[in-house]
Amino acid sequence: MATGKTRGKDSSKSQEAHERILYRVEEAAEAVRQLIRSISIEIEDKIAIDDKVTNISKEAESMLGRIDTITKKNQAKLLRAYKKFLERNLDAVNQRIREQG
Repeated sequence: MATGKTRGKDSSKSQEAHERILYRVEEAAEAVRQLIRSISIEIEDKIAIDDKVTNISKEAESMLGRIDTITKKNQAKLLRAYKKFLERNLDAVNQRIREQG
């Protein structure tokens, strides 16, 4: 049985891991934002795409945060399903890249 001290350590480790993941999500979003600023497209398109990247980043953070609030058993199931969802989105992006030549 976990003691309060052990649960505190586990919670602290979990929080640190969660913060590292959120940092990586934001870091990836910022890389896309920098690219958006560097390419030559209409300002309206830059703003719209930047907003979408921000929204996607926030949604990923929100989803991972929400998953953290449920039981470990169900977290694993949801994380696997979320991973499959992201992989399918990545497949769609890869297909678009292939179509571009």
